[in-house]
Amino acid sequence: MSLEYARVLPNLSGMAIHTASAFIMLSGVLLLLCRVELGSAKGLPPAWYSMVTAGVVGALLVAAELESVALNGSGGGLLWQTVAIVIAVLSVAIAVYLLLVSHNTRQALSESERRYDLAVSAYGGGVWELESNEADDMYWSQRFYHMLGVAPDAEPASFSRLLARVHPEDKPGLVENVAQLRANGHAAEVRVRIAVGSGSDYRWFTMNATSQRDQHGKMRVVGSLLDIDREMRLQTERARLLSIIDHPLLYIFQFDAEQKIIYSNRTFEHQGIFTDTYSNEEWLSPGSSDFGASQFAIALRDGSWSGDFKVNGKSEVPLRAVLMVHRDNKGAVSHYSLVCRDITETLVQEAKLEDALNQLSRVTEGSSDGFWSMNLADESSFQCSEQMLALLGYTSENFDFSCEHLEKLVHIEDYEAARAALLAAVERGQDIDLEVRLLHASNEFRWYRIRGRSYTVGVDNRRELAGSISDINPLKRLQEELQRSNLELEQFAFQASHDLKEPLRTMRTFAEHLQSDLATGDDELVKEDLNFIESAGERMSVMIDDLLRLARVGAAEIDETEIDLNELVNDAVARLKTLVEDEGARVTVADALGRIKGDSTRLGLAVQNILQNAIKFKSPERQAQLTITSTDLGDSIALGISDNGIGIAEKHQAEVFKPFKTLHSQESYGGSGIGLAVVAKVIEKHGGSIELVSQLNEGTTVTLVIPKER
Repeated sequence: MSLEYARVLPNLSGMAIHTASAFIMLSGVLLLLCRVELGSAKGLPPAWYSMVTAGVVGALLVAAELESVALNGSGGGLLWQTVAIVIAVLSVAIAVYLLLVSHNTRQALSESERRYDLAVSAYGGGVWELESNEADDMYWSQRFYHMLGVAPDAEPASFSRLLARVHPEDKPGLVENVAQLRANGHAAEVRVRIAVGSGSDYRWFTMNATSQRDQHGKMRVVGSLLDIDREMRLQTERARLLSIIDHPLLYIFQFDAEQKIIYSNRTFEHQGIFTDTYSNEEWLSPGSSDFGASQFAIALRDGSWSGDFKVNGKSEVPLRAVLMVHRDNKGAVSHYSLVCRDITETLVQEAKLEDALNQLSRVTEGSSDGFWSMNLADESSFQCSEQMLALLGYTSENFDFSCEHLEKLVHIEDYEAARAALLAAVERGQDIDLEVRLLHASNEFRWYRIRGRSYTVGVDNRRELAGSISDINPLKRLQEELQRSNLELEQFAFQASHDLKEPLRTMRTFAEHLQSDLATGDDELVKEDLNFIESAGERMSVMIDDLLRLARVGAAEIDETEIDLNELVNDAVARLKTLVEDEGARVTVADALGRIKGDSTRLGLAVQNILQNAIKFKSPERQAQLTITSTDLGDSIALGISDNGIGIAEKHQAEVFKPFKTLHSQESYGGSGIGLAVVAKVIEKHGGSIELVSQLNEGTTVTLVIPKER
């Protein structure tokens, strides 16, 4: 039994081995045909798995055959050997075939991936992938990171992080589209604004996506990201531009190089104007000759033209236009653009404004005041009326409106007061009311009264100063003259009271003597007393008459007429004919003394008084010689009267024109001292001046500087 078992056992063992080897071989083939990715999971291609399987099968067959030979001394039968060899050859052939197929597939896949990378690079977008379930995991390509302006290691990819960067207004749309992709698997495109970099700046992107199932049956969402920020902004600007172009008050033309209409916006259609059927002349109003070939010529010369004209439509529309020339890179005219604005309402408002300005102008023209305003935020924005400029002697063409120039106009003695008043108005809102001296265009300082107030005006609540200016120079001159007159009157009253007391004292003294002499009965003494009293009374009468004459000269207004100075001097000499002949004086009058405008009566009196004094104070050693000459000073004439009399000491020269000032005793020359005071008053009333040059025992020259016109 044991022997039988020993014989049968090797056969049974060989059969088992052969059966197992065939089973393993067939399993390997089936696994390869089913393309199980066992090898791929290990990093090996299926062809390598096929080769390994074939090798194992072949090894088992060889082992079985060797065992069969060893145990039985035979090959186990020709049939089994043939089957084993055929199967081994087929396994090797299949393995080689699969290796070639795997190699070609990998090459095709590599080429496909290369082309995909090139397409993505050329496309300029980023790639992303999202699990179809509710998982937050997401894949961002390097380009995707770059477009978001972040580094891969700084912000791991996830759907929640992407949503955190999406603009709040665009987030619901993106979430809804992704949910539909996960559920339904259709393609989608959504435009969103995503914060880039640190998150302070949003840019527009297009997210294209589609969903597909992988080999395991899982739904995956894949897509791309494209930067469309520039296009979106251009679309916004285009929409804004179109809204401007089609504004109902804006009219736009384009002309070709031959000045023919090639485009007009829809505003013309609203007005019933269809420029494609109109000639260049038909859409212009009949009276609008201010637009045409001449305006094109101006635009060609200057680059543009601006002006007003009208178009014909449902009604006549006034337009304010700008015509511009466009040239190509060679400088040739390519086309013209004419942009016009409907100014119907503007003209109505301008008419109302003009009417208001005319009313204001009539009011201001009736006033001698000028008006001014200044924006405190902009020191260069000083404005003033033409009347103010006229008060200062300027025009708008030659006046510097800068604040720096205005400061230079203020007299140095008034500058601090003016500055303090301005600061009080600006800082505390106090009204301005001050009197200052400003430099007139004639280069002389004149007095002005400036009044003003600060205001808050405009939608920007800007601070402005506005006010008026009055010329008070004549009033100030009158005040100064009044002060001077009061001072002179005070001095005059003091001197007059002193001089009038002298004849009164004489009369009182000799009245007392008369009483005594009457008591003694001495007729000769009585007569002498009466003579002294009478002489004193006469002197007082003369002094009173001179005072009245001086007062009339100072108080009366100038009666201005055209005066020939030769006639005036000759008349004065004629009135002194008796005195000239009695004293043996010689008077020489130069030819062409000149002409002025003034009061001939008062000027004649002044010349007469000077001539009379020159003869009165002649030198006893020589004949009196009087010479009258003149010098033209441009705006005035200097009339000089020279004599060879006794002269005036230098210390008394400043006093000879004061009232009642006499340098000699009554016994020597007599007189009240009023004559030269009258001369000074007359010349002062004419706005002139007096110069005196004298030397003792040689003579005196009195020069009257008289303006040609007051």
